[in-house]
Amino acid sequence: MESETKTGIKHWTPAIILMICVVLAFFDKISIAVLFSDSTFLDVMGIGNDKAKLGWLMTSFLLAYGFSSMFLSFLGDIFCPKKMLFWSVASWGLLMLAMGFTSDFTTLVVLRILLGLAEGPLFALAYTIVKQTYTDRQQARASTMFLPVSKSKFSDLLSSFFLYKYLYHNRNLFFLQLFYKKFYHLPL
Repeated sequence: MESETKTGIKHWTPAIILMICVVLAFFDKISIAVLFSDSTFLDVMGIGNDKAKLGWLMTSFLLAYGFSSMFLSFLGDIFCPKKMLFWSVASWGLLMLAMGFTSDFTTLVVLRILLGLAEGPLFALAYTIVKQTYTDRQQARASTMFLPVSKSKFSDLLSSFFLYKYLYHNRNLFFLQLFYKKFYHLPL
């Protein structure tokens, strides 16, 4: 097969982009936790010391993410998975932009739910893209470019370190994530 002989960087670009998507998707999960210790953020959102509200910010995202990954992932089988991933990532960017402008707790929870719904099908779409792009022999290698990143805590550690070191006490975190999503995710 001719496609089995393809091994150049251009051939592996989709897998590299998927790896970057997975790493940067962890910023969505971690970013809100980093802001939990920012008293300015807590005061602006009207959270104060209410631990239940802090829990809802993370729980709302994770419940929507879990629902979406279970019940919406099939959409990548029906529609073009690359286009689905494109629109999914574009919606992440728009939602992060909206989060950067909100100063209301309820609005932030709604945006976190929408973000979870948009981000949930990521792995199903990534696996579909790998299956459509690579031969049977290459699929394992392509999948291992993004799967170990998601299973390890590498991306969590990288995200947490970056957010703490450079963005601690800074609401512009959401805008920085928008920038990353635009320039790293959308080329796929």
